[in-house]
Amino acid sequence: MRRTSCIFLLLVCFLSLKAQQATPKPLKEVLQTIEKTHGLNFTYLDANVSGVQVIPPAADMSLSEILSYLQEKTFLQYRQIDQQ
Repeated sequence: MRRTSCIFLLLVCFLSLKAQQATPKPLKEVLQTIEKTHGLNFTYLDANVSGVQVIPPAADMSLSEILSYLQEKTFLQYRQIDQQ
């Protein structure tokens, strides 16, 4: 019985951590994180991103994969306008 309780507790902890990782965040916050991580700038109207929430992309995704992911999840279009 004690072993079952321990396994159950570990499962609950694991699921709790997993749920925290999959929490949607404001798109503006996600874009700011991507800017810092990849050294780039997004230009957008606040009205276009206000109220939009998205689960942040995985940290191991490439910039191209991130942009595809965001486009799929937000239905907004992303394009590179200058390469510096």
